[in-house]
Amino acid sequence: MELNALYHCVASLDVHQAVVIVCIIYEDEAGKIHVQLREFGAFKRNRKAMAEWVASFQPQQVMESTGIKKLLFGCLESFAGILQHLFGSFSL
Repeated sequence: MELNALYHCVASLDVHQAVVIVCIIYEDEAGKIHVQLREFGAFKRNRKAMAEWVASFQPQQVMESTGIKKLLFGCLESFAGILQHLFGSFSL
């Protein structure tokens, strides 16, 4: 059974009290799948860097697994509007 990808780039956030681990999974033009993992601190400057890094991949979906979401959502929400305007199909 073959599964077809719904999205070609997605981001997943694993939120902890002092750290956020971000995983980006994306497909390149040749169809090869790549996985990027990065860890960010929980301070505002770290969340801004995280949002910029995630936005640089232009993910079509962002998923948060567990934890405190309010601070991250506010940070990513500002980028969601920009991404949606630029690329048309971005949801948070």
